[in-house]
Amino acid sequence: MAVGGQAVFGGVMMRAGGRWAVAVRTPEGEIAVHEGAVPTWGNRVRDVPFLRGLVAIAQALPLGGRALQWSASHGLVKPRRRSATVARLAGLVAVLLFVPPLLAERLVDLGPAGLDNPWVAGVLVNVLSVAVLAGYAAAVGRFQLLPALFEYHGAEHKVVAAHEAGVELTPGHASGFSTRHARCGTSLLLSIAIVALVATILEPVLSLPAWLSFPVVAALATELQLQVATHLDRRWAQVLVRPGLALQRLTTREPSPAQLEVAIAALQAVVPARATVTATAAQPSSVVTSVVAPVPA
Repeated sequence: MAVGGQAVFGGVMMRAGGRWAVAVRTPEGEIAVHEGAVPTWGNRVRDVPFLRGLVAIAQALPLGGRALQWSASHGLVKPRRRSATVARLAGLVAVLLFVPPLLAERLVDLGPAGLDNPWVAGVLVNVLSVAVLAGYAAAVGRFQLLPALFEYHGAEHKVVAAHEAGVELTPGHASGFSTRHARCGTSLLLSIAIVALVATILEPVLSLPAWLSFPVVAALATELQLQVATHLDRRWAQVLVRPGLALQRLTTREPSPAQLEVAIAALQAVVPARATVTATAAQPSSVVTSVVAPVPA
């Protein structure tokens, strides 16, 4: 069963099967772990191609938000600094959404006559979206708190890779794996941008209504990423995975042994329990805090 996760403030969230858990390093040097059950409403289609991707996104977004909120509320981020960080991220997301269309419109107005073609303008918007995405990833890494977030992102990838390789989960063993992973959300964003570009090229043929365009693009992008990650022994998958892995250089950093230890704690909280999850386990459990001596950096 696949394991996934995300970085949070001061830690990592992991998800496997029907369980999710977030582990953080508290200011006192302890590892606090919060566990919960993944919603079951999408279980019927979790193996249906294309639909499973949409379900995964719909489940991951609220879980990720809860994990971020929990980590930030445990003394890891001061409320004032937390608000500033969220505001900056919101501003950058707004830039990501609105700048490419505005730039494309400006270029159409100032450029040669061929740019006024709707197909050309649409392609231009998507190309600019990919460029802004790369710039966005590079810019957020300069914000205070976010470099540590990127280090935990790298820790998540290393620990998941170590688990998939079947090695003993220790900081020493996990440190030998890459900070980049084929199923990363950064790669998914790039896949969505590329699929949207292809959809723009085929728009005269497809004629999809606007309300259906994004779900179709998201479903195709998630399925593409899943197939690539599943067939990395094939040449075509090795070629397609490279752009996403390259973009992850901007959103991951090399973690410390102490950060790897936190990611391992999150993973161990979900992997042993996944076989015993019952339908009644609908609410997250109370916080479990274990005192762990910090691993020297």
